[in-house]
Amino acid sequence: MDESVGSVFNALHQRDMLKNTIFLFVSDNGGQINPAHGGYGSNYPFRGNKMTYWEGGIHLPAIIWSPLLNLDKPRVSHQLMHVSDWLPTLYKLI
Repeated sequence: MDESVGSVFNALHQRDMLKNTIFLFVSDNGGQINPAHGGYGSNYPFRGNKMTYWEGGIHLPAIIWSPLLNLDKPRVSHQLMHVSDWLPTLYKLI
């Protein structure tokens, strides 16, 4: 996946399209931890897994990158965010 993202990034940069680009990586749910269901994931330290309402089923990482963010330096946020927050966040960038 890293190589594919790099290829897209480089292609946008070469075409001078990167300045209007937003890269957003999110998951749709926590990992499946039950081998009987084809999963060998880990949601540690959270309880629960995919298709449960415990944190292990709904708490997941997200990555956003864009020159439109106007950040002086990269930052990590440990604040919680709901999927419904994405639209106003992205709208504010444009």
